[in-house]
Amino acid sequence: MAQRGCARMSSEDESEIENMRLLETLTHENRSAKVYFSKDWGEFRVKFYERIDTYDPLDSPEWSYCAEADYFTTDKVDAFGTAEFWAGPAVR
Repeated sequence: MAQRGCARMSSEDESEIENMRLLETLTHENRSAKVYFSKDWGEFRVKFYERIDTYDPLDSPEWSYCAEADYFTTDKVDAFGTAEFWAGPAVR
């Protein structure tokens, strides 16, 4: 049976983020998207996240990174539009 949801971020993914500049994080309810820009590649990258329920209202929410869903584009408007489509109405 396939696992539902997103995979946790690995250390390899974290080192990759160091080479990119975070432009914006959009969050709405149980979804979040982060828009990055890479000068090395001259492109925008959108990373997608889903909230993991901890069932404890006192715990801060944990987020799961959807590693296989990264979106790459050279168009800034496209990157932000894709992030907003995933996250829903943005809370910036």
